[in-house]
Amino acid sequence: MDVYFFGESFSPGKVFFIVMIVVGVIGLNLADNKEDNEVMKGVA
Repeated sequence: MDVYFFGESFSPGKVFFIVMIVVGVIGLNLADNKEDNEVMKGVA
């Protein structure tokens, strides 16, 4: 957002860290879903 509001440059470092955050969130969601499925199998 700072690129649009403040006219900041879009550096490769910003892109890298934004991608790392997105990959981390997706990874946590996938791991959480996998754990839920394993718990359900253990209960049934």
